[in-house]
Amino acid sequence: MRQRHVLVVEDHHLVRHVIARSLRSAGFQVSEADHAERAAELLVDATIDAAVLDVSLPGSMNGIQLGRWLRARQAALPLVFISGMTDWEIVDAIPDDPRSRFLRKPFGARVIVDLVSGLLSDRYGMGAVQSAD
Repeated sequence: MRQRHVLVVEDHHLVRHVIARSLRSAGFQVSEADHAERAAELLVDATIDAAVLDVSLPGSMNGIQLGRWLRARQAALPLVFISGMTDWEIVDAIPDDPRSRFLRKPFGARVIVDLVSGLLSDRYGMGAVQSAD
């Protein structure tokens, strides 16, 4: 079985690094971007299985808009939106479907790994990914 590919888009380098390292340790292939335009560049020649998107991104698209753009390309793509903001209007703008989740910062590495693993297991069936202990 091929390694599942997760896109992590987060403008804070340290947060992005911790998320990416945690997912790699759990057996995922990870691509990293600090804004939506860079994420789009990475996807020219790549297909992803899930995305972790910071809601508040610099540039022409925020994380919610990037999620919509990604879903236009891959309708069933699992999306995890992350934010440290407390604005409930943002939470209300996140897609309300079984393939979308919202996670408030700060969170532990195990939480993001378990959340992404669960979404991918739902999409591909049990055993699609292995969670790190």
